[in-house]
Amino acid sequence: MSNLIFHRRSLIVSACLTIALFTAFLQFPYAAQAVSPLTAETETDAVYERFMTQSKEQLLISLSALDQDHTDPENFFIAAQAFYQRTDFTQAEYIALATAPSHGLGLRQAAIECYAKKLTSSEIDPAILTLISDPKAPPSLRTITINLLRGHFDAHNQAQITAILSAAKDPDEALAYNAMKTLAKLSPADAVPLAQDIYDSFKDASPSRIHIASQILAQHYASPQFYKRDHEKVRRFVQQSLEIYNSTSDNEVKRAIPQALEHLSSIYTKKYDLVDSVLKDRSSAADFEYIGVYQHALALSDQVALLCMGGKQFYSLLLI
Repeated sequence: MSNLIFHRRSLIVSACLTIALFTAFLQFPYAAQAVSPLTAETETDAVYERFMTQSKEQLLISLSALDQDHTDPENFFIAAQAFYQRTDFTQAEYIALATAPSHGLGLRQAAIECYAKKLTSSEIDPAILTLISDPKAPPSLRTITINLLRGHFDAHNQAQITAILSAAKDPDEALAYNAMKTLAKLSPADAVPLAQDIYDSFKDASPSRIHIASQILAQHYASPQFYKRDHEKVRRFVQQSLEIYNSTSDNEVKRAIPQALEHLSSIYTKKYDLVDSVLKDRSSAADFEYIGVYQHALALSDQVALLCMGGKQFYSLLLI
């Protein structure tokens, strides 16, 4: 246990020092080297202990204030970590904080991450499902909620499927992409018709929706149960994919469709050099994964990575 605590604190110190260095460099490019790791570690430990020993009410006040301030990401980071580590908050309290529109987005994200990472079953609270399907809730919060709970959704729970299906139809690209990705695993019977609608109206669809639709349809048509039963529909999917590919200059679509067709048997694609031409350029395949931010809707525990990529969000819990 002591090693785990030491590891978590080391992560906090490392992340906060990175943030401090980055912030200092932005403000004083030649003064960034003045930040001392030893000083940062000492200060971080003191701040962390203060948040750990505050009353519940005072910690929430601190989190809310730091969330609204936006000028002190280091301390918000530490407070959020303490929020997760403490054992005096209940799941009901996390739910109440995550679903209350009066709270700031950072606090709500921290609460939903605590709720999701401490959830031990697939019994997701109805209030969380309402949040997922609520068009008035921040799309980023709904997106993160879906991603954090992806391993808890139950394919036999119609209320969960309905909530995710609603999110999959949302105008927000990040939310729709991630909801469709989740829906494809949870309920293919709902995801495939939605993806086919996007394909059928591709001229009015965004690159992100075409991207995820191509993946969903390809995996559906690649299943042995399907292509052995209906070759004509598979061929129609290939033809439609080629039509979309040839009608656009969008880089994301140009990459997504060949990658989708890779799922199919070569008997359907061998007369086209579309897939082969993409496979020859594997060096840029990894870069493609970062074209759409919606592909990587990040929970607070992941957002610190954005710092290293020049991102503007510094909040992170690093709940590992």
